[in-house]
Amino acid sequence: MNHGVIILARLDSARLPGKALADVGGRPVLSRLLQRLRVGAESIGRIVLATTARPEDDPLAEWAAGESVQVIRPDGPVDDVAGRFVAAARIAGFQWAARVNGDSPLVDATLLARALKRARATDAAPVDLVTNLRPRRHPYGMAVEWIRVDALAELLPTFDAAERELVTAGLYATLPSGRIAGLDGGDPSWADVRTVVDTADDLERLRRFVSDHGVAWPRATTGDIVAWIAQAEDVAMDSDDAADSDDAADLEDAADAADAAESADPADGRTTTAATAGCSTDSSSRSDA
Repeated sequence: MNHGVIILARLDSARLPGKALADVGGRPVLSRLLQRLRVGAESIGRIVLATTARPEDDPLAEWAAGESVQVIRPDGPVDDVAGRFVAAARIAGFQWAARVNGDSPLVDATLLARALKRARATDAAPVDLVTNLRPRRHPYGMAVEWIRVDALAELLPTFDAAERELVTAGLYATLPSGRIAGLDGGDPSWADVRTVVDTADDLERLRRFVSDHGVAWPRATTGDIVAWIAQAEDVAMDSDDAADSDDAADLEDAADAADAAESADPADGRTTTAATAGCSTDSSSRSDA
């Protein structure tokens, strides 16, 4: 099979270290991603993991062995992700490879399958990149990019350091527009939705999503996911509004208590201060929670 998916992962994320193996309902983030990819495994090909050869990424290799996923660990600079991608594709024998980041566990395998079909089409103009990012009509964390490996390898020596780290940035900057095919579908309103796991809040949201959807979660469509996120954000907003209302009521109670204290003993400033400080502290604690 000359095509497949390359998961790119390292454990030294600046914002959320170790996120690739963070627990989500009893399984690591990468295992949740693998569940989603395997829904379309027959259509998207073999799945491999590419990581660095550093000892700190050994746990990723151990995870891959436990999931029966081939792990490829090329030598080279840590930040040369494009170089690692090409090396992994060569070792795996891929002519076409999909880039999937390890912090994108909600990637849609059906989108990957559709994009691969366009990449390999013989009845359309040949291309080097099939993407749903031009224009972006899907959430962050659901990027689909099938790359012709020879094209990336040929252009790689011309990439600067930033382009090597971002893998496909140099392709968008260099390839003629006719060599890039856009994937249709999606919705412009989805472009600002986040499904990537980049922060502790993102991780907690993924945990709630998996819990809410039970065993059916790997087959959730992009529309299902976007709708769930919108509902979750509405609930969070309602909770914040309710907390604001409670805080306002607490401030009114504090003022009443202070007035009462002043009436009872106008000479004792400590009574008024204590009553007000106590209510303010209680209100702040609820906001933090």
